[in-house]
Amino acid sequence: MRLLLDTCVLMDYFLGREPFVRDVRRLFVMRSFRDAELWTSAKSYTDLFYVGERAHGHAKMQEMIERALPALRVCSIDQADIRAALGERWDDFEDCIVWQAARKVRADYLITRNAADFARSDVPVLSPAAFFVNASSDRGSLSPEESEISCSPFPSETIFRIPSGVSKYEANFIILLIISRTYV
Repeated sequence: MRLLLDTCVLMDYFLGREPFVRDVRRLFVMRSFRDAELWTSAKSYTDLFYVGERAHGHAKMQEMIERALPALRVCSIDQADIRAALGERWDDFEDCIVWQAARKVRADYLITRNAADFARSDVPVLSPAAFFVNASSDRGSLSPEESEISCSPFPSETIFRIPSGVSKYEANFIILLIISRTYV
């Protein structure tokens, strides 16, 4: 599944904006489990750096982006994309560029907290929180066989019992939390 993250979602993550950062972290967990490809437009990095530099300082923001870069695929924006966006005549040119990027990478969803800004989008638009509500209902819950999971880095007697009704995405998130707290 391909998700294009809007600039505001990246800012939630890099600036640690509560409570929004929690769902963005869940998107990165999905990426870690290869359940999703996370994309952003190249222009989002300039906006992110401009705002993030004021919060974290130049060197720290550069370091943060360098560390996150491998997790985010970048959609380049070229002259054809700009022409196409200009032809659409959206009220907000920046949002139209993000939408063009979502179309260009064939994103399954455009993830933003500003859904109203993308009212003309033909790519489904969801907030990070709405995405997980949608993903849980689309993917269903774990089957009884899947609810007991043994993880290889742990001794063979270690089994995680995931409560019934938990989605597969939520189960992956739970396991990652357990592993990260065990090894940190």
